[in-house]
Parts: sequence; structure tokens; C-alpha cells
Amino acid sequence: MDKGLKTARVSRVLAKARRVVEHFSKSAKSTYQLRKAQLDAGKPEREVLVLAQDVPTRWTATYFMLRRLTDLGEYVHRVLAESDKRHIRELDMTAEDLYQAKELCNALAPLSAAMQSIGGESYCSLSLVEPLLHKLISKVLVPVAEDTPIVYDFKAAALSDLKQRYTSASITHLLSAATALDPRFRDFNFIRDGNERGAKLQAVREALAQKAAEISAEEPNEPDASAGPSSDDAAAEPPAKRARGETDLVSFLTEDDDTDQQPDQPSIEQQITAYYTQPTTAATDPLVFWKAAATTCPSLAALARRLLAIPGSSVPCERLFSTAGLIVTDLRARLSPESVAMLLFLNKNVDL
Repeated sequence: MDKGLKTARVSRVLAKARRVVEHFSKSAKSTYQLRKAQLDAGKPEREVLVLAQDVPTRWTATYFMLRRLTDLGEYVHRVLAESDKRHIRELDMTAEDLYQAKELCNALAPLSAAMQSIGGESYCSLSLVEPLLHKLISKVLVPVAEDTPIVYDFKAAALSDLKQRYTSASITHLLSAATALDPRFRDFNFIRDGNERGAKLQAVREALAQKAAEISAEEPNEPDASAGPSSDDAAAEPPAKRARGETDLVSFLTEDDDTDQQPDQPSIEQQITAYYTQPTTAATDPLVFWKAAATTCPSLAALARRLLAIPGSSVPCERLFSTAGLIVTDLRARLSPESVAMLLFLNKNVDL
């Protein structure tokens, strides 16, 4: 979205907004007057807001800056217009500027919400990337005649930039496989064209079969924790007491059994068919689903564990660096790398 925010019309509005926010961040007097203006208007103390600054590394911060500025536009105008200094009065944004900022906020709102969701780390996010990209490219970022010029320019530039991303075949195959393993999106219903959706499903099913076969060949006897206790655990438990006659009869009936024989594992095609026939809803949790389906679709479940554990964006990694910056300070500069790694691990897994 950075490309869209760097177009001429958008840059002009953002430059004005940043000058206003920067003034309030540096002026205690103006900040006090902004707070007083809200209280005088009848706002309760807990609802009084301050302006928010954006940062160059996160475009979502630009959205939050614009939203806060438009929410406080009336009070900001009052403070700036009543100033006794000319250079402060000249910072005031015109009604046209505020209108354009609001229109840009409306265009950025769904994108910001999507980015906030795709950056999670406690749920599957990689499977959300392809449906999100498809919706952005086919609907959200498509310029329409009803858009204002600033929104039209933003959408056109952002759409052009987004289409140039995720073009690597390996990346697109990975995203498609992850989406297919998410029971909420496995049918690719977000693709409206029937022929395109059918071709996509066929290609993805073939790719799943190939990847699942590779997983099965690599880990033919991979234990599944969700399938219950292993044979070693079962052997460690004392056998239940039986009557003497029952023990003799059971021994007689089972003495010819081949105890080392493993049950036949369903074929990959059978697993894929079973997966697509299991009922799901939009509220289905992929992790819970695959934990329950591990017995009927073991190879697919192993593949799902590998792919769905990948985060859909770099946001979790960036959060980790931010946390490391809070741990390694000037007063704790002699922490060893091993200690830092353990502290980060504990910080991120404290809820487990």
C-alpha cells in the first residue's frame, strides 16, 4: 500500500496532516487546548483523545493518524484558528483537505482491518493470504467512477503494485496449498468464475496429492499425538484383571493373530475425498479440524501441520524484534544470546 500513499494527491494531504500532528506533539500548550476544547464540548474525561503520529515502517499507522485527525478535526480547527501566531494558524487544514482525508480513511479502513487480522500468530494466517489477495485485486482496490480523485489515484497505484507481488510460482503454490488445507476456504468459493474455480480446484487437489505422498514417504510411521496413547504407553499400563477362564479363552482366540501387522493406511486419493466430504462451517477452526481428522487423513494432517504453522506475514517476527528491544536495554547489555533467546521464548509462550 506504500505505493498508493506516495501518489501526488495523497502525499499532499498526508504532508499537511503530518505538519498538524507534529505541531501538537511538540506543543504542550496546543495539546492542552485540544483537550480543553473536547471537555468544553461535553466530552467525558475518558473519551478525550489526542492526535496520533504515524511511522514510516508501517502504513497502517498512517491510517490511524488520519482517522484520529478526522475524528478531532473540529477541535483541531478551533485550536489552530484561535492561535495568536500566524504560522500556527497557517497549519489549519481546509474543509477540502479534511474531506479528502476522510475519503482516504474510508478506503484504508478495510485494508487496515485485513492487515491487523493477517498479522496474528495464535491462529492460522497463511491460508488467509490467497483469499485476501483475490478480494483486494478483484474488488476492494479496483478503481470505480464514483471514487474521488484522491481515492482513485490511491487504488490505482496500490493495485498496480500488488499485482507485481506474489508472482513466484513456488509462493503461489504454497499459498494455494495452505488455502486448500483450510476447511473454510478449501472449495475456493471466493473465485466467482465457475470455470476458473474448477480448474483451480483440480490443480490444487493434484498438488495436495503430490505433497501428501512426499510427506507419507518421508514420515511413514509418524506418531500422531491426537490419536491417543502410543503402543509403548499402553504397554506401560498394567493390564486389567480378568477371570481365569476368560484369560484362557482370550489367549486361545488371539494366539494366531499377527500383532505386528499395522492397519492399512488409506490412500492419498481416499484421504482427499474424505477431507472434502467432511462438513465444515465458516467458524471451523483449522487446527481443531485437523486434530480430529488425523486418523482418517493422516498424510493430509501431517501436511496441514507443516503448512498452516507458517505465519501469513512478517508481523509476528517484527513483534519479536520489538520485544527483544525491550529486553536488551542499556542496563541489561551483557545478556548472552542464549539468555535473550530463552527470555523471548518464555515471553511468547507464557500462556501455554
